Amino acid sequence: LCDVCLPTETPQKLMFEEIWKHFSGGRDTLGKEDIFRHTRLTHVLDPPPESWYTGEQYECICYDLGTTPAEGVSKALFWEWYRRADGGSVIKDFKAVFPGKPIPAVAATARTAPAGSAPITMAKKARTPAPKIAAAPKATAAPKFTAAPKVTAAPKFTAAP
Repeated sequence: LCDVCLPTETPQKLMFEEIWKHFSGGRDTLGKEDIFRHTRLTHVLDPPPESWYTGEQYECICYDLGTTPAEGVSKALFWEWYRRADGGSVIKDFKAVFPGKPIPAVAATARTAPAGSAPITMAKKARTPAPKIAAAPKATAAPKFTAAPKVTAAPKFTAAP
């Protein structure tokens, strides 16, 4: 779907942009210290041990994201990491990095369709009348039951030969 059909700005995308600005400091990529600072700020309750913050760990992170330590983590790779099932939570991280800051709202702007395109409209369906339901038959008196036969003493069984 195009931008007309599906907005590109969502609260998650806006939160991501603020997270990116906070950790990139205006640079095009995140380096080892930026990634480690991000980890420390977003994992306050469950931080990795200090022994985790190594050059080898950063190499593993870069390899997992499809980059090298020399190239760093680009904005696009960082966004893709957030979108992975095993990636981070933009909302949780935004709240951790910017405690008390309200979640950004998407500005309601009118979007226009590209020139020459027709607006999408839903065809109205012809309404068919609901089927008539026959009236329930009138209730009659409840059937009368006869008394159960009287129970006599239980038969006696003899032991097997």
